[in-house]
Amino acid sequence: ILDMANKRDFRKYVGNVVNNICQDMMIAYYNIENIDVNAIDEAIIDVLKAGEFALAQSNVKFDRSIKSFNSPIEYSKEKAKFYRTVYNKIHKEFVEAIANALKKFNTAIPQEVKDRNKQL
Repeated sequence: ILDMANKRDFRKYVGNVVNNICQDMMIAYYNIENIDVNAIDEAIIDVLKAGEFALAQSNVKFDRSIKSFNSPIEYSKEKAKFYRTVYNKIHKEFVEAIANALKKFNTAIPQEVKDRNKQL
């Protein structure tokens, strides 16, 4: 379960994951001979879309005011529960989208490169 302290931390996390994965894909794109560049392009686009979607989804707001609760403590608990649920859902979808993009990326790598990497 994801335990992000706040929206800012979640957005930093998503940005860092997307940047690092795209950077590694671009390194492979330019340094592996006979790689399927079209599949790499699609995988990079999928990673960027996953990040953009996660960031867009993270802009939700808790739609209840403190006046609708019996106490400020109750309000705080419900608000924290709401955000925890939302960010866990967004994180799950983000991880699934990244996994699908990585599968697409792995199909672009020539078999001889995969075999050579297994020997290392």
